[in-house]
Amino acid sequence: DSILAIENAYVAWGRCPRPDKCFRCKHIINRKVNLSMDSERELYHLMICYPEKMVKNAMTFFKTRFDNHHKLYTHPNTVAAGYMICDILLLADAFIKLSTQSESEGSMKHSSTGEYYTRAPFLPISRANLHPESYLRLKDSILDVIETTSCENLKPARLLLKRFRARDLYKKVASEAIICSDGKNIDLGWQRELWYMDELETCKKIVKCGKISEGSTIELKEDDIIIEKLAIHHGMGAENPVSRMRFLPKSQLSKLREAPENLPIAEEVSEKQYESTMPRAFLQRTLRVYCRKSSDDTCDHLKTCFYQFIEHVKKHAANGGFDDASDPSNNDNTINVLSQSPARASNDTFGLSNHSFMSNRSHEPQRKRPRRSLKEMVDERINSP
Repeated sequence: DSILAIENAYVAWGRCPRPDKCFRCKHIINRKVNLSMDSERELYHLMICYPEKMVKNAMTFFKTRFDNHHKLYTHPNTVAAGYMICDILLLADAFIKLSTQSESEGSMKHSSTGEYYTRAPFLPISRANLHPESYLRLKDSILDVIETTSCENLKPARLLLKRFRARDLYKKVASEAIICSDGKNIDLGWQRELWYMDELETCKKIVKCGKISEGSTIELKEDDIIIEKLAIHHGMGAENPVSRMRFLPKSQLSKLREAPENLPIAEEVSEKQYESTMPRAFLQRTLRVYCRKSSDDTCDHLKTCFYQFIEHVKKHAANGGFDDASDPSNNDNTINVLSQSPARASNDTFGLSNHSFMSNRSHEPQRKRPRRSLKEMVDERINSP
């Protein structure tokens, strides 16, 4: 489909599908609330378009994107492996330093004060992106470095890495599909409360359900739980991505060899022409729960506690616990594609404890801290024991 899309792409005039985001058109929108005819014409510019016959192929292309994310990129094993690698790096972060200096680098002159200084010689893994030399040294081989070291402080990281090599991954123990009939707003009040609840709060309440469970001898800790809020879409969130594309009817294709100012105008195609290939909704939300411990008993207990927690949320919402006016979806268009994603987390956003990593460590992110200067962050790392 991608090759077909490239081969059939043309350049023609078309009305900008997102004038509020387009660098060329947003100043027109900001300048005039009620657009005049001249301003409306300014919203037309040259863009990539396709023959009208390609509209169903375009919809198929975005559906393939959705299927790939659903079956491959967000597969539970794929996500669990990402969480484990993040945990391994967090365990090793305080004990592995990456050099910030090249062989020929010495003292440098400060641009504002004129004083000479020497750059901090090392940075931890989580801060390697702050300096090019360190970042270039951070490769996939960092796992091999951790695996072959004999440092006692890195023993927890080596144990978790050994488990990772054996494919004993964190387990997905439960999931809850969030129903959105229109593809945008969550239908059920209790599911809205569940979806917009903070992940740390969710973990605490699941553990609380475990403590009040009768007959259970398994101790469940917050560090054992990962809450993942997964939202998969077709490329434009809850919107139809094909509606942002422009197509040319067959009668206009002969004009594509004209001078730029005489090129034809491509138009949006009505959804009625390809509604048979459209999905019911363009956005799918799912809340998934992972267990860091490999014990089947712990996984089963966590699953039971999660569904007990679900019943608690249902009762809470039925008693008016969730206010629709405070629903973040009413004023927040941001889509949380992967909550608690290791790619978005830094070492400063995690609360660390000896229990969690030694027993398949938790890394639930906390709220963002106030932004600190680079010097403060580096000094803190260098002076840490």
